[in-house]
Amino acid sequence: MSKRCGFVAITGFPNAGKSTLLNTLIRQKLSIVSPRPQTTRYRIEGIYTTGNTQIIFVDTPGFIKAEEGLNHILQSEIIEAIKNCDVILMLVEPKNISIFDQKDETFELFRKKIEEVRKPFIVALNKSDTISNDEVSNLLNRLQELKIGSEIVPVSALNNTNIDRLISTIERYLPEGEFLYDPDQIAIKSERFLAQELIREQLFYLLKKEIPYECAVTIEEFDESDRENEDEMKRIVRISGVIYVARESLKPIIIGKGGDMIKKIGTFARREIEELLGCKVFLGLRVIVKKNWNRDRFFLSDLGYEKV
Repeated sequence: MSKRCGFVAITGFPNAGKSTLLNTLIRQKLSIVSPRPQTTRYRIEGIYTTGNTQIIFVDTPGFIKAEEGLNHILQSEIIEAIKNCDVILMLVEPKNISIFDQKDETFELFRKKIEEVRKPFIVALNKSDTISNDEVSNLLNRLQELKIGSEIVPVSALNNTNIDRLISTIERYLPEGEFLYDPDQIAIKSERFLAQELIREQLFYLLKKEIPYECAVTIEEFDESDRENEDEMKRIVRISGVIYVARESLKPIIIGKGGDMIKKIGTFARREIEELLGCKVFLGLRVIVKKNWNRDRFFLSDLGYEKV
């Protein structure tokens, strides 16, 4: 039996469950999640390999429309993923369906791009376990009437429902070809990058309102010199991170009274990073004011955004 291998772009509206789906597919946390919309800023790739199939899933930011700054870059990230993938997978949730009826301007922008590239387009109706079977059936029929996607699969990314069916549907559209990555590899991004994202994730959980959207995180030091120490008790990775904020007034909020907030962010992030790396972690964090960093092309380039 010939091998199949290809890239699948996971697209959709903010907070539709794209990152949760990626983590469920790969069976490991690669993409950060939070109850807030628009948490994902980078394309995150996860590699799923089984039998004669290898799928590189690409988690993208939620559909947005912007003319400049960081959000414009995120829009470009989505379009780039759509152009370069073999299959487009769009996640929708029950509350999104009305947007299609209303000819939502943002979705129409991306639908046009999807139609231009002429790639197989699969729709996954996520959070289908939150509504009745009759409601699921009605929504599937409505999506078919609207001609949103050539295949529609109801799933629950959170509860792992119908994930096998979704994968088998994707497999049918993958091109034949040899695997691009080792079958044991599950991520393309480095552990250093994933640690950076796990720190940023805690900003969304612990800080209020719009503050996390005005923050960026970088890793200054990722010291693995004692990671393979012969004494298991001494195995440790030392990480130094920086949280950049766009306004001076945000710095004391992130540090907190007596440093309590920055300690909490560090503690929760360290636990997640230790689970990722499989060893003890020392994590040091500091806060730096970088005014309007999200509009600074050179700084955004330093953060790793390619489409600046």
